[in-house]
Amino acid sequence: MQDESDVVVDDLFSQDEDAPPEPRRSRRALRRWLVVLGVLVGVLTIGVGSLASYGVQTLNTVRREPGLLPVDRPTVSPEKLVAQPVNFLLLGIDKRGSDRGRSDVTMLVHSDPSRAKLYLISLPRDLWVPIPGHGKNKINAAYAFGGAPLAVRTVEKLLGIQIDHVALTDFDGFFRLVDDLGGVTVFNTIPSSNLGFNFRRGEIKLTGASALAYVQQRYNLPRGDFDRAERQRLVMKAIFDKVASGQTLTNPGRFLAVVKRLSKSVTVDDTLTNERILALVQELQLTSGQDIAQLQAPVAGFGRSSAGASYVKPDKAGIARLGDALVSGRMDSYKG
Repeated sequence: MQDESDVVVDDLFSQDEDAPPEPRRSRRALRRWLVVLGVLVGVLTIGVGSLASYGVQTLNTVRREPGLLPVDRPTVSPEKLVAQPVNFLLLGIDKRGSDRGRSDVTMLVHSDPSRAKLYLISLPRDLWVPIPGHGKNKINAAYAFGGAPLAVRTVEKLLGIQIDHVALTDFDGFFRLVDDLGGVTVFNTIPSSNLGFNFRRGEIKLTGASALAYVQQRYNLPRGDFDRAERQRLVMKAIFDKVASGQTLTNPGRFLAVVKRLSKSVTVDDTLTNERILALVQELQLTSGQDIAQLQAPVAGFGRSSAGASYVKPDKAGIARLGDALVSGRMDSYKG
């Protein structure tokens, strides 16, 4: 009988690791992930004054769902979270038919106690980790096995932290989102081409279609998924800059179009109330994209399961250092 820890997530969905990417599926997954991070970073950084000007009722359109956090999670009042680290788990979900789906993108958004900086921490989807009750498997299998609560418990076990809030999405409108913002600009370090778009080295302006082609590419990049994750973080910083800029905040039509589109795309846990969001907004001291740091969880090369699936090995010592920095709220001194 095959051990459950060898039933990797890609086996569950009968996907060949070495097969060419499926463009439609990749586009859907990355659109979803970008929107999740955009709504949380964007809404949390626009400021109380902007929320008052444009209407808190916008937040009421965000879908809230019970049961996204583990059932044994104690409720923590906003007052007790003041001057404490805050962790959001962001899951970009790819559903297939009647299956629950899997988390094609798993990212931790961490706010330090000073609220002067946010950290975007990518967890590679093929990271080989212990999943409570299921042995070792790729991290994206956690959602497939037990939904958001198991994904939360898996990341908490890996890093030794507590996840305060979780968000997931199956949004399909990334093209319109970026175009609503008038495009975004990033500095591209690796020249490449994908889906008919050419990305030269240097500063490039992305529209909705070209941004999607840019962030979904992993083949023909030197580090594959790692370079793709870096591109995703770059685009998210660019989206934040645009959402938080005067071009958006002083344009009620553009701002409302962006927030309404984003708010319809994301589902969050039911403890992330309007009051909780406003409390976080009041605490945050972000002023620009310079206040958002981006990194990846430490890895130690590649391995292969007994079932023959390739995976990414976690750097255990590095993961421990990252967890300690997250718990202590000292990410400013974390060196990787």
